[in-house]
Amino acid sequence: LCPEQLLRPGDDAEIGNVAIMFTDLQGSTQLYDRLGDASAYHLVRDHFAFLAARIQRHDGAIVKTVGDAVMAVFHDPADAVRAALAIQDEVAGFNRVHAGQEIVLKLGLHQGSCIAVTAGGVLDYFGAAVNIASRLEHQCGGGEVILSAAILAEAAARDVLVGRTTRSDQAALRGVSAPVNFVRVAPPPAPL
Repeated sequence: LCPEQLLRPGDDAEIGNVAIMFTDLQGSTQLYDRLGDASAYHLVRDHFAFLAARIQRHDGAIVKTVGDAVMAVFHDPADAVRAALAIQDEVAGFNRVHAGQEIVLKLGLHQGSCIAVTAGGVLDYFGAAVNIASRLEHQCGGGEVILSAAILAEAAARDVLVGRTTRSDQAALRGVSAPVNFVRVAPPPAPL
């Protein structure tokens, strides 16, 4: 091994295949401008609790938050898709409770091999799969869910989409050499 391939003392690492979810609030800068820092921060915290409940309900775990973005992981891609769709379906209820402070979420999911590192008692994930998941979230139009072809390679994950409106797409993602195939899952129709 070369010295740059060695972990620092005290770091524990493991390589594994996980489904990775990234979420972000669309228009959060405008949200802070419109509501003011304290009110917007309170809304962001409520939105974290909303996400955490749905992620945990489907056997996922939040790895970290950065600003108003969330990174979560799942061992089962079908669970990741269930969590993403639950978030997509239930955000309208969140918005009813927060009338006048509605949020629009962007979600991207990908799966692949990555390095899980525990350093200083904190678990984090690194690698190309993490980077692709993050870039896919940026492809999301507010309210839809982006699912990579790698997620949908799993039959159980595809089965979760039965009855959903989807559209295949492809994009060149920053820093990724080949275009990435994915599916856009449209939000459910608004209740009449």
